[in-house]
Amino acid sequence: MQLLKPALLATLFAAVSATYDNEMNKNDIDNQNINNREEYRGLRGGLPQQEPELTIYQPLVTSSSVAEAYISTNARIKETLFMGDNEIPGEVLQEPGTQEQPLQKEDSRNSSDVKRDHGQSSTQYGWTDEEFEQHLHGELKKDPIYNEYKAVFDLAPKCISKWRQRYRGNPSIWKRIFQKDRVLKEFIEAAPIIEAVQKLVENSDLEGNQKYTIIDLACGRGYLSMILSEMLPPEKVKKFVLVDKQWPMHGNEPKPSHISWTHIYGSFKKCEDQTIPNYYETWPIPLNTSKQDLKSASGLRKMEQVYFQDGPIILVAVHLCGILSIKAVELFNNNPSVRFFVLKPCCLPGMVHAKRDEIFKLGPTHCFDAKLVCMAGRWKKNVWRGPPRTQLKSYFERWAENLYLGIDGGDARKIQKHVEVQSKGGYQNEFLFAERLPGSEFLWGGLFCRPVDANAQAKTPAQ
Repeated sequence: MQLLKPALLATLFAAVSATYDNEMNKNDIDNQNINNREEYRGLRGGLPQQEPELTIYQPLVTSSSVAEAYISTNARIKETLFMGDNEIPGEVLQEPGTQEQPLQKEDSRNSSDVKRDHGQSSTQYGWTDEEFEQHLHGELKKDPIYNEYKAVFDLAPKCISKWRQRYRGNPSIWKRIFQKDRVLKEFIEAAPIIEAVQKLVENSDLEGNQKYTIIDLACGRGYLSMILSEMLPPEKVKKFVLVDKQWPMHGNEPKPSHISWTHIYGSFKKCEDQTIPNYYETWPIPLNTSKQDLKSASGLRKMEQVYFQDGPIILVAVHLCGILSIKAVELFNNNPSVRFFVLKPCCLPGMVHAKRDEIFKLGPTHCFDAKLVCMAGRWKKNVWRGPPRTQLKSYFERWAENLYLGIDGGDARKIQKHVEVQSKGGYQNEFLFAERLPGSEFLWGGLFCRPVDANAQAKTPAQ
């Protein structure tokens, strides 16, 4: 096996460029030494790049066919690696500066497997949809909570595979949306919420022609709603509202500082490329973005007027930072149209609230001192600058407990659930569930309580 150096490739480029088009159609190099994929330094348009290093997978070649190997390498860069029947250039598999590895690095098939792919519905060296789903399923089965949430874990690969099918022909969108570790992490940490929402929607008998509206607070790119749109029955859900202050304003041209909504709308809305398909109409349940700042009182009032009058509402809030969790609880408390509420708090409130001697008030009676839950610290260049995790964990559990106590239980049933979704040392494993009375027994039978302190009664479901 031999690694072709970038300098040698650059020298060969001039010699072979004239015959490049003809050589593209040659048969595979007659090489008895093909037995694996090779990592080349980045080749962008055939020119060697020193930085960032790029992973390209090619058959190994011997020095006896260097020129042919170079031609084959350029041809392979333009082939699909795992998008099915359409193209995804090799250089778009990994973003510079990220640690996310291309999906193909985990595809350790030998040369006989590569030959088996030839002529299938996927491109040579690529994966069929079935293989892609099997790979994701294998990764998910490794997670410690797989058995507890097996039903939704088994459905997730099919949902993600539908995204892959939707974005065929648009590799830049797929590359931006699908970074495997990130997508699977987002799913795993939301699995308790996905299971609860699915169980509620599928088993609810709504009056007349009513359908749920699901509002996803601080949604980011919208992974949670994207999965639920593929998973839930469309006859019971009217739409999703994806709320985040980083979305573009409707009717305006998106800016680089915005979250790109191309994967949601495609050419249905103004986007960077109006030649791409209209993705909006391909979602089983419509996804609608809403640019809202949850810290703005006027913004919250406007959102309540527009969306919370169109009940029944399911309100989901995952990874809400700081006082955004308080805003989410207030939205549930103040809007009877919200039938079901799920909150997974994220980071703690900043020290600014403690320095102001603020007292947080939630619900009709619950108050707590900001000093009990506020903590300094921040991430800087992927390094945590702040107190140790053991100290943060105790503050976070106290934060989650106070949020739970702040949910108005006068007309609702509520519960706090601890699930170890962060199995590698993370401490943000608290989930808060609340449902307007009368509660759904089919749902609550699967929920249980984790007492945070000696006051266990405060953590049992409100009757």
